[in-house]
Order: sequence, then structure tokens, then C-alpha cells
Amino acid sequence: MDVAQVLVELRKNPALCLKDMGPWMQADQEAKPHPAALDAIIPSLPYPLQPMVGIQEWFYDWPGGAVAGPYKRNWFAPLTVMSFLAVQRLLKGPRTSIFFVGRRCWPSLTLLHLVLPFGQWQTGGIFIDPPTAALRFWVIEQALRCPAVAAVVADAGECTPVGSRRLQLAAEAGGGYGLLARPVWETRESSAARQRWMVQPEPTDQKFPRWRLQLTRGQGPMAASDHPEAWLAEWRWNNNGTDGSRLEPCCFIRV
Repeated sequence: MDVAQVLVELRKNPALCLKDMGPWMQADQEAKPHPAALDAIIPSLPYPLQPMVGIQEWFYDWPGGAVAGPYKRNWFAPLTVMSFLAVQRLLKGPRTSIFFVGRRCWPSLTLLHLVLPFGQWQTGGIFIDPPTAALRFWVIEQALRCPAVAAVVADAGECTPVGSRRLQLAAEAGGGYGLLARPVWETRESSAARQRWMVQPEPTDQKFPRWRLQLTRGQGPMAASDHPEAWLAEWRWNNNGTDGSRLEPCCFIRV
């Protein structure tokens, strides 16, 4: 079942659970990337950044971004980092799809090609833009329960504590991995997420972009007190591959 068919089925029956569509989606996406591609795009990740079962909340802080003023709707998600981590879960298998829910969390075609080369994003990426917040959280919850979905990258702005708990329980029930973006002024809101990450742009004298990743909250072995370090992630454009340009993160540097 391709993306268009998934949307058609959801429109026909809004109560349809994506879990029921999992076998169809898996059957249609059995193609595996070439082993060389896996070796090229899977780096060593710090332990707290390894894909997990549960939800993570991601905040992007930029100068003036913490102020919820007249431009409250103009916030950004750290999509480069979130998309890269979602792909790591996808490449581990056997799940075959990544859901991008909410237009704010739709990566550009350039970013998709860089993190998912060899055309994998065309079969593995499903993009949904629900018209209301209630429908958006319903789609996120169903995707987290779906056995065919490797990761869910979603706009979780305006999520309530109850809604956060529902999403965490859905991820635990379906073995889902949710990377949820929220505006920076919601950092004080209660949440059931297993982790919270703050991403900030980092000055550099290099031509490659660099971000600082700070674990601000964790549960159990992922507690922020056990992992107080921050990491710098630098992303480099590699034009030497036969497949064209590719986004390759260097090793994450602990600071």
C-alpha cells in the first residue's frame, strides 16, 4: 500500500487503525537498501541518542525563540537531527515506514534525499497534514501503535499532559519511536515523554552547520542527571559518493 492508498483508506474510515494496515504496508515495501548504503550512513550514536521505544520531545532554541508573542506560530523544529535519528530506526529494520505528521515537520526533498539516499524516502516516507490538532494527535497515536512504522516525526505543539501520556502509552503498546517537536515556550509544560532534548545552533568557523544537543530530561537509565553532557553534531556535505550528495554527520562530540 503506497502513501496515496493509506490516505484514501483513512479518509474512507477515520476510525481505521494504522495497525490494521501494517501488513499491507510491509508487503509493499520489502526492498532493502544496499549493504554499502547502510555502512555509509549509520554512524556511532551516543547512548542517550539511540532509537528507543517511547516518545522524545525536541525543542529548538534560537535567539528570541522562547518568547511567545504575536509570532507564536512561527517556531521551528530541529528536523535535521530528528529526521536523521528516525532513519537510524528505519535502517535497523524490520519496520519499513516513517510517518511525518504535520506540515511543520515535513523535511525538504533535499534533506530527505540526504538522510535517505537511493530513493528510499519515496517508499518509506508517509506525509500527513491533519487539518486540526485533535486529528493530528489521533494520527500520531495510531502511527505509534502501527507495527510497520519505524518512527514518527511529528508536530506536537499544544500537547496536553494527558495527550502526552496517551502518546507514550501508544508507543509502548506498539513498540513505536516518536520524535515530537514542540515550541520552546512549552518546555515548562508537564509531559510523559521519556526524554526531552534542547537543540541550539552552535557557532563554528567551519562551513558546515553545527548544533548543540542537550538532554534536559530523561526517565530511568536515560535520566538527565546520569547523562549531563551535551553533544555537538556537525553535518557535512559529501559529494564524493556515486549516489550524489549525502548528509554525513561526523561523530557526536561530547562537550
